[in-house]
Amino acid sequence: MMMVYSPAEDSWLLAENVPEPFGSKEFLDIGCGTGIIGINAARKGWHVTCTDLDPLAVKTARRNFEKEDLSGEFLVGDLFEPVKGRKFDVIAFNTPYLPTGQEDQDAENRIVWDGGKEGINHAVSTIKQAGGFLSEEGEIIILVSSLGNIKKLFRIAREQGYNVSIIACKKLFFEELLVLSFKKSSAENA
Repeated sequence: MMMVYSPAEDSWLLAENVPEPFGSKEFLDIGCGTGIIGINAARKGWHVTCTDLDPLAVKTARRNFEKEDLSGEFLVGDLFEPVKGRKFDVIAFNTPYLPTGQEDQDAENRIVWDGGKEGINHAVSTIKQAGGFLSEEGEIIILVSSLGNIKKLFRIAREQGYNVSIIACKKLFFEELLVLSFKKSSAENA
């Protein structure tokens, strides 16, 4: 069963850390949910493409853009599937990031929070696939939890040719939310 993820601390933290437009101003909001990250990007002047697995989420994001009198492109699909052959200056994803175990397999609506055993499955998939969709000077911004295996995520990102930095964090009762920036190593050294 699909579910449109309602914005919470994680969504707002990522939305607040959308960079100012640069390059071709192309912005991809993966797993757009209600569209809050894309809306903030559009307000800043980005050309926003919102994608989500859930057609209802895409419809909700489109409706929320219209309420704000903003324009965007809205596509249904998994990760980069609906944007094949395109390049983006920023790719943003508020990934499902909570570590899960066998006991969570039957949990309702787990698709919006299940980050796999180490809490980084979606972040790893994104950085492994993003290279061909990222402009030369592009950046991936992903929200993760300190409950996940952040060290492993950093190691995998470096193996994929990215420099990683923490651009924002927010302490909560039992975890810390982190907004991570991934830039191609060649872009950092240019």
